[in-house]
Amino acid sequence: MVRSSLAKLLFPLMLGIPAVSAAAPVLYDDSHPWWDYSSGTWTADTGVSGAIYGTQHLTSVAGSGASIWCQPTPYQTANFTYYFTSAYNRGKARIQVMEDSWGLVIYETVVDLYATGVNRQQAYTVNIPYVGNSYGIYISATGTKSDASINTFVDIDAVQCN
Repeated sequence: MVRSSLAKLLFPLMLGIPAVSAAAPVLYDDSHPWWDYSSGTWTADTGVSGAIYGTQHLTSVAGSGASIWCQPTPYQTANFTYYFTSAYNRGKARIQVMEDSWGLVIYETVVDLYATGVNRQQAYTVNIPYVGNSYGIYISATGTKSDASINTFVDIDAVQCN
C-alpha cells in the first residue's frame, strides 16, 4: 500500500513533469494591458489619491464589464481579491468567475460598493475550488444601488490573483 501511494506521487516526476509549487500572488492594476474593458463604457482615472498606483477604471453604465484571466496553481482554487473604492456614490458590482474550457460561469455574486465616506483599496476575496488551468474574472456594473447611494458607479482598482 505504501509503495503504491509513493509510486503515484513520484510518477509525474519520473515523466519529467515538475513538481507544482504555490505561485506567488500577482497584482493586476486596472491599467495592466491584460484587462479587457471592451464591454460597455469605462473611464480611466489617473491621479486618484489612495488608489493602487493612483489609477482606477470607473463606470455607471449598467452592463459595462471588464475581464482578466488568472493562472492558479493547478488543481488548487480560484482565489483572488478584487480591490475597489467604496463611497457614497457607488452602486453594485457583479463578479463572475468563468472556467477556462468553455467560459461557463462557475461562481457569481453581487457586491455593494456603497459606503458613507470614500474608502480606497477596499477588498473582496473569492476562494472557490477549481481544477482548471486558468479562470476568467468578469466584473460588471449592475446599474443598481442601495437606497442610500446617490449613484451607481462601479470601479476597478486592481485584482490580485493568488
